[in-house]
Amino acid sequence: MEDSPVSIVTGASKGIGEAIAYKLANLGHSLVLFGRDLDRLQKVARHVEIFGSKVEYYAGDLTDPLFVLQSIEDVYKRSGKIDNLINNAGLGIFKKFNELSLDEAKKMMDVNFFSIFSLTKAVINYMIERESGSIINIVSMAGKYGFVNGSGYSASKHAVMGFSRSLMLEVRNKNIRVA
Repeated sequence: MEDSPVSIVTGASKGIGEAIAYKLANLGHSLVLFGRDLDRLQKVARHVEIFGSKVEYYAGDLTDPLFVLQSIEDVYKRSGKIDNLINNAGLGIFKKFNELSLDEAKKMMDVNFFSIFSLTKAVINYMIERESGSIINIVSMAGKYGFVNGSGYSASKHAVMGFSRSLMLEVRNKNIRVA
């Protein structure tokens, strides 16, 4: 199991993140799951273990940079490597622009962009050191196109796309893939 890839999945307690966790477990990855709901994370972890995968989980707020940094440091100490970071956690508040508050827009930016920034910042030096890794940022079509009642959400996802494209150019010479 030590040779299996170590993959971090955020937003893993439900939806797309949960499905990604099951797929990676089926492929033999060791998993590190992040989410806010401890009970749901434990349920996903139990199901993932059925595939024979090693699994750890961290319940907490990904908008807290200290929680992110301490958790990633713990992951690295336990596993000695981080092969994949799948940034899937997200928040959508869908309202007409004139009804969307600044606090709601900031909350979406915190979850949808700044948590990805913090997580990537926490893992990137480990990947650079090994000259290997993949960072996958789940964006949705909102990162490419705008839509009615999606101005705040789409803005946060566009930020992720710009970040991903720029980071890819910075680290591809270190054999790190960013998408």
